[in-house]
Amino acid sequence: MEPAESERPRPAGRLPWGLAAYAASAPALYAALRLGMAGAPDGAGLPAAFALAAPALVAILPLARASAHGGAAPAALARGATVLALLASAIGAVAAATGGFGIGGGLALAVLLTSFGLLALALQCLARALAAPPAAAQALASAVALLLATTFFWIDPLLELARARPELRASLVRVAVDGNPGLVASANLLRVDLLKHRALYGRVSDLGAYYAYSYSPWTEVALMHTGIALVLALLAAGAEAARRLRRGRRGA
Repeated sequence: MEPAESERPRPAGRLPWGLAAYAASAPALYAALRLGMAGAPDGAGLPAAFALAAPALVAILPLARASAHGGAAPAALARGATVLALLASAIGAVAAATGGFGIGGGLALAVLLTSFGLLALALQCLARALAAPPAAAQALASAVALLLATTFFWIDPLLELARARPELRASLVRVAVDGNPGLVASANLLRVDLLKHRALYGRVSDLGAYYAYSYSPWTEVALMHTGIALVLALLAAGAEAARRLRRGRRGA
């Protein structure tokens, strides 16, 4: 019986286009923010840039690892989660060792990044369970992760469109603030509100200048990411089981 497309091994040496685009975007984000924050008088420029870039960077290798081979979606999730745990721990250790975060802050950053990475991995897992090709599933999860990590770049036009709908606008503000793990990490762990920092304030986004908002505790955000990831993983497991059942019936 011909294997499903999502279960066929990816040819060796073939780089998924989603990984290529995502890997090109994340370092560019880091470079732009690093240059904008260099020499900041509050001394938080480099740690804040690190916190803001880390969520975009943390999903690259885990998502690539999860899509590197064919197989069931849960197995892909397990492969990616292993790399994610190692990478998030390494980033947390670097943050703790280079100042600004401290040991507790580095550990908190690692937990927050792990929860964010699990969200992206679970989304990719669900897409694969729904028979999406590995590269397409990876591109989708990468795009969602990158959008969440850069909410300040695209939220302003949506806020303008929602000017006449205060409830919708308040929801968009909440997504832009708490949906971005870099902003949450910087506000909670460094006590730096990047939306009011000179690197973003009035240059990249008007969110910090014209809208009322507050940051949720990083623990709540991490639990939210983990909860959504769990729901997506359960949906992926159900879709995988249903697909196997259909194949079994066809083969009977």
